[in-house]
Amino acid sequence: MSNELHHNIVTLPNGKVASGVVTERHDMVLLFDAKKANPNGDPDAENMPRIQPNTLKGMVTDVCLKRKIRNFFSLYKTDGNLKDNPESGYDIFIKENAILQQLMEAAPINASAKRIFIDIYKQNETAFKKGNEFWDISHRDALCQTYFDLRAFGGVISTEGPLKGSFYGQVRGPIQFSFAESLDKVLQLDATITRCCSTSEKEKKEQEKQSEGDEKTGGNRTMGENIILTMDSIERISIFLLPSLQKPALLILIWIIFFLQ
Repeated sequence: MSNELHHNIVTLPNGKVASGVVTERHDMVLLFDAKKANPNGDPDAENMPRIQPNTLKGMVTDVCLKRKIRNFFSLYKTDGNLKDNPESGYDIFIKENAILQQLMEAAPINASAKRIFIDIYKQNETAFKKGNEFWDISHRDALCQTYFDLRAFGGVISTEGPLKGSFYGQVRGPIQFSFAESLDKVLQLDATITRCCSTSEKEKKEQEKQSEGDEKTGGNRTMGENIILTMDSIERISIFLLPSLQKPALLILIWIIFFLQ
């Protein structure tokens, strides 16, 4: 890991390097705007923007922000360049179409866990006497070393796989987000949109029957909806870095700040 930053957005404090360990707690506030957009649709409400019913303020979940950061690290290296090949230690655990049990039982993870277990044994010869406990620790550490989002945000990896039912399958990440809330009330617009084609021959016949030969409403035209926030929304989200849970590298904190800008 490089000790130098490739950008000038963040200045390292005196005596700090990018590969150093964060030892101080950091509390941050991020403000971002949503202009004529749907910042975080609600699947339980036909993907409408999330609005708190009692305050009418917009809301964005912490999961939504973490997803954006995961996607960023899946595309870019820590030096800011696009990835040609996977970067060691920065793979993504929670990704589209993934089967988590297969990821946890993958051969590279098992091999890494064995190396970590041997290192533990060299420092503590009682490791073999407490084999199951130290093996769980080794497997957890191997997963955290491989997957950036698991060691940054944490996760539950004790439901299936080699850590099923294990205490060490509860990974607490040092970087946590609150739900974002807009500073002011928001108003959503349900905009009807049209499409100049049909999905199937059956839909085309139904459209022709409904239009009754009207050229303006006939053809293969179909209708849809696009729901957005009509008012410019400033969203506020709190971010906490708690090094007491793990010891993240300073570079991770720098990249989170860089991404959010």
